[in-house]
Amino acid sequence: MATYTCNTCRVVLVDAEAQRAHYKTDWHRYNLRRKVAGMAPVSAEGFQERVRAQRALAEPESKGAATYCTVCSKKFASFKAYENHLKSRRHVELEKRAVSRKVAILNEKNLEKGLGVDGVDKDAVNAAIQQVIKAQPSTSPKKAAPALEAEFRSPVSVAAGGRGAHQRDPAEKPPRLQWFEQQARKLAKQQGEEESEEELDDGDDWEDIDSDEEVECEDGEALDEEEEQEAEEEEAGGSPPLGAIPITDCLFCPHHSSSLVKNVAHMTKVHSFFLPDVEYLSDLKGLIKYLGEKVGVGKICLWCNEKGKSFYSTEAVQAHMHDRSHCKLFTDGDALLEFADFYDFRSSYPDHKEGEDPDETEALPSEKPLGYDDDTMELILPSGARVGHRSLMRYYKQRFGLSRAVAVARNQKAVGRVLQQYRALGWTGSTGAALVRQRDMQYVQRMKSKWLLKMGVKNNATKQMHFRPQVMF
Repeated sequence: MATYTCNTCRVVLVDAEAQRAHYKTDWHRYNLRRKVAGMAPVSAEGFQERVRAQRALAEPESKGAATYCTVCSKKFASFKAYENHLKSRRHVELEKRAVSRKVAILNEKNLEKGLGVDGVDKDAVNAAIQQVIKAQPSTSPKKAAPALEAEFRSPVSVAAGGRGAHQRDPAEKPPRLQWFEQQARKLAKQQGEEESEEELDDGDDWEDIDSDEEVECEDGEALDEEEEQEAEEEEAGGSPPLGAIPITDCLFCPHHSSSLVKNVAHMTKVHSFFLPDVEYLSDLKGLIKYLGEKVGVGKICLWCNEKGKSFYSTEAVQAHMHDRSHCKLFTDGDALLEFADFYDFRSSYPDHKEGEDPDETEALPSEKPLGYDDDTMELILPSGARVGHRSLMRYYKQRFGLSRAVAVARNQKAVGRVLQQYRALGWTGSTGAALVRQRDMQYVQRMKSKWLLKMGVKNNATKQMHFRPQVMF
């Protein structure tokens, strides 16, 4: 009968399968390192004693080290503060949401396998998921001992071929794919609402209401629907998504700042993170919040976006961006349109007036009479623009390359402080390819303004109230 042995560990095994499983154990790897160092191998009992001794030394260090809550994505300076956080109502609510999300995923998998939702014990599923969430590592990834990760697994579990609790389910979609699907659903929902509004505005049918009771009923139902919509919007906008990085936390490390400006300054000095076209940035808080959701919820690298490998934890994508020097935004080509809602390039327009409110630029044109200049044959519009005669087209097409001054935008105080910090570090502005991207954004903003003006003019007539003449016959 053939015998199977391991010369490194000096042990005899039963069959080839046991030998292959033995080669994957931490005991065998530990003896391989000792063999390279010229030391004698240790037995299985001696290896287990060393693992227990290492655990005993690591327990007081883990209690004194900073802790990190994986459910709320928050870091705490002491273990006592972390325990108090676990008892807070906010943590319990987020934990319940995570549990319900896990239950929904399990139900979808059961339906795909042909199992009914009624046949699944939901109480047992909730209890199991609750245990899984509480069993997640709570120590900070920066201060956790890396040597203990390989020693915590026993040779028996590895030899049995079982999958640990830290490993993901292969059937589960990557967080990046789930994030893109969520953004696609939001965009489709917005487009559907716009199309439905256009269909309602195009309708010319009117309903005749005879009694006052029907009017009161319809008004009450409309008010109830508006209250429900407002409540849903408050719920959606009040609480951030599960796992999102707060605006006061760094996007690339667990560092926590006391304010948004200090957080941006930390990312600039430590990680060399610069916001593109910061002089035209109109919503700094919204941009940092969106980036926090993209990194924390979608586990997406800010430079790779949909390219590259997928990540399944915030710590993994942060380590990737830090190691690969990807602490920057990808704004080449159409990728710049992703951040169009957070910028305002109106101050760079040639016809921009200093002190003009951006919100008032979309107003409908006033009812001023048209003017006409006999000397230049130009038609003066109510907005102040001049329209030339077609006979002078050859002169209007001439371009002499006159220089035009670009006005500096007036942004919020936070954006001004960030701009001062950038200039103190030697930032001089956009040059080269950045100017091309800036012109593209200006074109997008102009098209957006024209579309909003068109919708405003169209809906101005359709949304007027219908009045009946009060005439006594």
